[in-house]
Amino acid sequence: LLLNSLASVALIFSGGAVWSALAALFVFYLSFEFTIVSVLPLMSEALPELRATVMASMSASFSIGRALAAMLAPFLYTQWSFPANAIVAVAFNLAAIVLLSRLKIVPLATESESDS
Repeated sequence: LLLNSLASVALIFSGGAVWSALAALFVFYLSFEFTIVSVLPLMSEALPELRATVMASMSASFSIGRALAAMLAPFLYTQWSFPANAIVAVAFNLAAIVLLSRLKIVPLATESESDS
């Protein structure tokens, strides 16, 4: 998430140069996909007995987030230009870091531990 935020800020300072913007976009999308793929198993282990419900909730959250971003991004761009979108992206990344840092995963007792 930090790398994704740095890539967002780098896009602001690319100065319209195609190669630096392409490099920043590459890092942005790579770090975004890495984050999504990494969060899926982490969240499914948060409540292993409700794994299907957690995965469905994650999928719904992703869809709602994309829908809200699709509505918000054009408004931000037309009102305040591209840096506003990058600042909002960094803000949501920081919120995600805070929320993920609060996640507690308690290991389940195995059968051999529960028999003792």
